[in-house]
Amino acid sequence: MLRDCLGALGVPPGRLQALERIHAGGCCWTQDPLGPPPPSFELQPQHPPPTTTTRLPFASQPAPRRRRWTFTSGRRRLFLSTACGSALAPTSRSSRVADENVPQEPALARTKTLPRRGIVIPAQQPPAHARGVLAQIQDGKSQGSHYVSALGNLPREARAAVSDVPDEFLDELDLEHNSIGYFFVFDILLSERNEATDERPPLLEKLLVFLMSFDPVQIRYVIGPFLALLERIVRGELYSPLVAVDLATTALLRIDPDGSTFTPLHHILAINAFATNAVEPALKLLGADILFYPGMTNSKDTRPLCDPDVPPSAFMPSATARSGTITSAKVLEYELLCGMAYMERRDWASARTALERVITYPCKDRGASAIMVAAHKKWLLVGLMHEGKAPSLPAHTPQGAQSAYQLLNKRYSSFASLFDTFKQAELKEEFESNQDAWAEDANTELIAEVMAAYQKWQIINLRKVYLRVSISEVRSSTVDARTGQRLPDDQAALALVRDMIQSNMVQGSVEDGPTAGESYLHFPHTDTLSERDFAIEVARSHRSVEHLSSLYRATNKRLSSNKDYLRHVSQEQKRAKMDREGDAAVELEQIEDEDLMTGVMAHV
Repeated sequence: MLRDCLGALGVPPGRLQALERIHAGGCCWTQDPLGPPPPSFELQPQHPPPTTTTRLPFASQPAPRRRRWTFTSGRRRLFLSTACGSALAPTSRSSRVADENVPQEPALARTKTLPRRGIVIPAQQPPAHARGVLAQIQDGKSQGSHYVSALGNLPREARAAVSDVPDEFLDELDLEHNSIGYFFVFDILLSERNEATDERPPLLEKLLVFLMSFDPVQIRYVIGPFLALLERIVRGELYSPLVAVDLATTALLRIDPDGSTFTPLHHILAINAFATNAVEPALKLLGADILFYPGMTNSKDTRPLCDPDVPPSAFMPSATARSGTITSAKVLEYELLCGMAYMERRDWASARTALERVITYPCKDRGASAIMVAAHKKWLLVGLMHEGKAPSLPAHTPQGAQSAYQLLNKRYSSFASLFDTFKQAELKEEFESNQDAWAEDANTELIAEVMAAYQKWQIINLRKVYLRVSISEVRSSTVDARTGQRLPDDQAALALVRDMIQSNMVQGSVEDGPTAGESYLHFPHTDTLSERDFAIEVARSHRSVEHLSSLYRATNKRLSSNKDYLRHVSQEQKRAKMDREGDAAVELEQIEDEDLMTGVMAHV
């Protein structure tokens, strides 16, 4: 029966055989194996409760404690650990005295009952050969980088001990107060179990909980290995694409709640989210405004990492082992993918903003990269969907990039210039004659949607003339650019108007009449808000101003000590001064000599 009990406790067969050899002839049952255990088998605490506690890193709460048990049978006194019997070994008096000098931990409240035996033991804990490793991971004397260094230098035997009983280690560690130790356990387990896929599901469930509730301040000390783990997740090595993208996004936003710092994972996250059609969970990160990049000039912070006010740009690495270093090409491709993600959601305003960040990217060689040229093509088409007319380049677009766009994207510029006119025949011809170009640029679907929106924007523009217009008038005054003809009947026009209202493309309502042609489209004549909506808008604006103010102060502080920026400001000031002096000289040349004698200069 002893063999059955220890087998139920999880003792390996090899250790059972060794135990039987040790106790051969000195430990046997005198009653029926299926009956209750003999009275000489008694579970007793081996040591008294401790009087000291152990302080966890970054916390003041004591660690969970364990109790050891012994039983006497025959001539031997055996030591039974609560870790599934994996630490069973004969103990002598000298060893028992040594054990008594070690502070022990009280038993946990949880218990486990063996089937058919009625034996109650405490919940499973790390075995004896792993307790020293757990003590190192729970060590509260080492702080910060010293603690990380100690865990990183664990010997191979210690790492093997963690791999033997991973669940017990994770149960003993406090996730919220020792996120570093918790992470190191996962780092060991995932590196040691690359092929043990059958043991992964329980481990991955605990990893998911960890990534959603870790302490972001502690993780700063292990940000490099932590990003390496997130990269494995993003690449789909541990979870399905949808879960992986959502989990990585949540973890990155825990480190940087504003999402204002570009990390080495932004690029690969955007690629995989777009490739696996898992864009929706990544929008929380993709929609954030990037203001800081790792390794920027004067980005270092002298405050310790445990200071919650240290910005992420001060400790974020600029590269990972697999993704490499952050480059301008990766930043541009990331912004392009952000724009395409919003295009899929038909969020044209956000898509246009993301694409503008690409086409206005600073260029040193007075030109534009291939990504910038491709983004400009999509930006023109998205602008048509957003405003119903060709957009204008922002004032801060580099001059060399503007020249490149005019030279390389003539087809798109010509097509966009015809969109807000009544030259639907020319627009249709331009669309059909450049089908190969649209397909080569992977813009066929987008430009087809633009053609379908031509008539819709004609309907929207009727609000500039009418407050209330009949559906028959809508039909007679608009044309479908795809066919070059009006809609076949008033019922089709009414269905189109209702679809536009439902999709929030036009603000208005339909007043039903006796027939479809006698129904009316009513445009709202005022933009006044209710008191409740006005209060919501004021609160939203206030939060935006506070958020932008903090980012402005941080950016201004960083740029004020940047030599390149100060040189640029100085050059701009000199250029503005020269422009003012040139304007004054022109005005003096335009003044006639006789005007000088009449005192006209007093009014200049």
